[in-house]
Amino acid sequence: MLNPALPLYADELERTLLPLERATQLPGQAFTDPAVLAWEQVNFFARGWICAGHVAQVSERGGFLRIETGGESVIVVGDEDGLPRAFLNTCRHRGAQLVTEPEGRLRRLQCPYHAWSYGFDGALRNAPFTEGLTDFDPACFALHEVRLAVVEGLVLLDLSGEAPPPQDHIGDLARHMAAYRLSELRRAQQIVYAVGANWKAQFAVEGNFPRYVFNAAGADPGGVFNWDITSRLKEIRKPTIIFAGEEDQGNPVAMNKLLADNIPGAQLRVVKDVGHFYQLEKPTEFNQELRQFINRVAP
Repeated sequence: MLNPALPLYADELERTLLPLERATQLPGQAFTDPAVLAWEQVNFFARGWICAGHVAQVSERGGFLRIETGGESVIVVGDEDGLPRAFLNTCRHRGAQLVTEPEGRLRRLQCPYHAWSYGFDGALRNAPFTEGLTDFDPACFALHEVRLAVVEGLVLLDLSGEAPPPQDHIGDLARHMAAYRLSELRRAQQIVYAVGANWKAQFAVEGNFPRYVFNAAGADPGGVFNWDITSRLKEIRKPTIIFAGEEDQGNPVAMNKLLADNIPGAQLRVVKDVGHFYQLEKPTEFNQELRQFINRVAP
């Protein structure tokens, strides 16, 4: 893949690195110019570590997820031991995609075109009508493996195979990630939003969307405080809530203290140097109660 030039001026980028009170945002062209996206595909998505998903999605044999990134389709699948492996989502015979669904569970990894099948270690297991071919060696037709690492429960991929060690990529962020115990999260429900925006813009505006995260290890009902519902919080049945966050974060601490004070049996803890999350004794029941509660009080 050719490396296109980045069509942005150096001084525009340098201004984004200034101290916060003097810094500017990226120029609008960074969000709208197809040439910028082409540069990002080569230099960002295809040459460094990217997050594909959570290890729980591929922790069992045949559990898989598929992502499109850096001009490639990649499948991450749990092998026979439940360990994640990543491969280009392309059959070695005629190049057909092996998997088209975004995620799920596979009994076997088989090409829909000519039924070549592969083990979850990427090895070619069966190739119909090749028995009489001269010098056909199945070992030469394994799936192309993609470099993979798991950091604090997140599955990272490196398409180039040449990125620095994942520990160098994560850096000091690792200790903050560890505080959230991300590897213990289990998804209870998923809601997919199709947002017609550049990927950088999605990160920029995410905080302005109502957030109701229903993970099996935690929930963040931040938006409920937009309404005068304090007196009705007692309707929620006794979860155990652990709040983590510095006291000087101010308003989030006050709001979560309000939540803890008004839900029977709730507990509030403050931990230094991390954001905030909730850990629940009966997360599934709490998620159901919380969703019903929000539906009742929402305008």
